Amino acid sequence: NVTVCAHCHGSYTYVKLEEKLQASLKSLGYSVDEQNKILKNLVCAAYAPYAPLGKSKTTMVSFANARDGVVHLNNSTSGTVFE
Repeated sequence: NVTVCAHCHGSYTYVKLEEKLQASLKSLGYSVDEQNKILKNLVCAAYAPYAPLGKSKTTMVSFANARDGVVHLNNSTSGTVFE
């Protein structure tokens, strides 16, 4: 098990590293089910995440201020990461 604490753009970096890990697992011949089981062993606690919520395939717990003028744009329904 791996736990990562991220702040702001660190959460975006975490999501990109997760994508690279998934590509590496695929190239090594792991099945989709095996990949998902491996990815579920990663946990990220993100404060004020500057990454789209709901995109991570790992367990990601995000803490954000409801009045944040930037972070609220990065939800799973907005369709964009940066505005």
